[in-house]
Amino acid sequence: MDNEKFQELMLDQFAKMFSEFHGLKGEFHGLKGEVQGLKGEFQKLNDSQVRMEDKFNLQLTSLQDFRVSQDRIAQDNKDQHTTFATKIEELQFEARIAAKKLNIHDEEILQLKKAK
Repeated sequence: MDNEKFQELMLDQFAKMFSEFHGLKGEFHGLKGEVQGLKGEFQKLNDSQVRMEDKFNLQLTSLQDFRVSQDRIAQDNKDQHTTFATKIEELQFEARIAAKKLNIHDEEILQLKKAK
């Protein structure tokens, strides 16, 4: 093979390699763009997850606060029930005493009427 043919062959090979290199370079830039796109989508998903976690945490906190307030209300109702039950017992006792006093007064009135 003479020198000119060898140089021509080498130039063809370099041209093919250069062409393939540019093709690979284009594919690399395409992949780089896709990776950037995936990073953006991942960031959106991450932001969405953070928002959902914040919302869930807020709802869970609200539910816990509601449960605590319901426990307080239930305890207050129980205390009021106990207070009312005690007052009713006191009133019943006073009513029995008043009824006995009324019976005594009725008997005294009857005796006074009989004595007249």
